[in-house]
Amino acid sequence: MRQGISVVIPVYGSEKTIAPLCEELKTLFRQELPTTDYEIILVNDCSPDNVGAVLSRIAMDDPHVRVYTFIRNFGQHNATLFGIRQADYSVTVTMDDDGQHNPADIPRLVKTLRESREHIVYACPQKENRGFFRSWASRSIKQWMNRFLGVRGATSIASFRCFDTCLRDMFADYSGSDVFVDALLSWGSPSISIPTQLRNRKEGESGYTLKKLITHAMNLITSFSVVPLRFACLCGILLTMMGLLLLVIVGIRFLYVGREAPGFILLFSSLVTFSGIQLLTLGVFGEYIGRIYLRQMHRPQYVLSHSESKEKGGPDE
Repeated sequence: MRQGISVVIPVYGSEKTIAPLCEELKTLFRQELPTTDYEIILVNDCSPDNVGAVLSRIAMDDPHVRVYTFIRNFGQHNATLFGIRQADYSVTVTMDDDGQHNPADIPRLVKTLRESREHIVYACPQKENRGFFRSWASRSIKQWMNRFLGVRGATSIASFRCFDTCLRDMFADYSGSDVFVDALLSWGSPSISIPTQLRNRKEGESGYTLKKLITHAMNLITSFSVVPLRFACLCGILLTMMGLLLLVIVGIRFLYVGREAPGFILLFSSLVTFSGIQLLTLGVFGEYIGRIYLRQMHRPQYVLSHSESKEKGGPDE
């Protein structure tokens, strides 16, 4: 693998921001990293705006830029995974397309990566420019990764990351349609983080609504962890013991008092509660079985429509 830096950017709804961002990257490598070979990989996740034409112009003007376009929208993490698999250089940097990540932080990320014993470095924002629910959902997902997925330093993960490209060999055979890049990277190495500052968004709004974040969290929980299954098993054990204890108490009361124990409402409520928990447990099992079924269908993580680069002189269908 050649020494250099591959910058991977998933693109969606950034018609007005992606070109200035690419110019910043080119200026950075020209002025601050003039001896470093680099490439910019832009993955168009079937954006609904006119960003496709913008990306075509960028690719035709610069041989360092490669553009890939999906046939439909697959999501940010799927697009990022595809870009990582196309990287030709030894270090990969991923960042967002909205201009909030500052390219000037890339030299610090790369320097920290080379000086550290770890193989992943995150640019952790000191202050996130997001709403309350968006920030809360993001923190919750990170806490889940830290506690239950065993991803050390998960509270500092971000989409602005730098890592050794060789880590992708750890998940080269991963074929699940549900992709979470940080969970996959954690298979290869722990991570560290450096503080950074998010810039204000120049155009548009985040595509991650609360509903999408909840869906994303559910995919993460059921695709990369068996904790819900273990929790359901533990609940089953505890409820069985409670049920047996209640049965013993009712039996003893019947033998000594000689009549049925009062408290029909309590028993009925207990029955309803236990039935609800049983259905919840079955739902957890059903979620896992459903995901096994979907994985056996071999749904693609992404489908490429075409690619563009100046080296090839035009689109490659």
